[in-house]
Amino acid sequence: MSRPPPLAALLLVVMLLACTVSLPTTGSISGSGNLVTFQEDITGFDRVVISHAFEATIRQADSFSVVIRVDDNLREYVRVSKVGQTLEIGIDPTRIGSIRRGTLEAEVTLPALASLDVSGASSAELESFACANVQATVSGASSAVVNTSGSLDAEASGASHLSYVGNPTLRNVDTSGSSTVEEK
Repeated sequence: MSRPPPLAALLLVVMLLACTVSLPTTGSISGSGNLVTFQEDITGFDRVVISHAFEATIRQADSFSVVIRVDDNLREYVRVSKVGQTLEIGIDPTRIGSIRRGTLEAEVTLPALASLDVSGASSAELESFACANVQATVSGASSAVVNTSGSLDAEASGASHLSYVGNPTLRNVDTSGSSTVEEK
């Protein structure tokens, strides 16, 4: 039986240690109960991603608006950004492990919605937003209500629930892990 060269063994040890090291976080934090509201100046998106236990209300309007309401001590952990045509709202996972008993709310307005992704025990309500065609994904114990009379592509996983109103043509519908996609 041959022995690995010392350099290869050292490299193996470094790789194994790298696999066990995680990014530093501040652990878990509870909301203070003192709520603050702030607005983000983001426009030009038609896709929305909601994560990390946010409760979002998404409405149709001629203009764009992103308003966030959170506990004041959670403000620094909130991440709101635009990547391409996608608005992303959540918590920066590299800075905090989890939030207990906190308020995480978002109100978003936009002219048209093409795609919605809701994850991490989040919820999104779009019942009053009439979408022509929409692609919706809910995962990780999340829920959403969408309104479409066009086509609906839907994916629900991890004990999530997607409800729809309107009379859409259901195209690609995929459910797993005790999840549902159904008419409201």
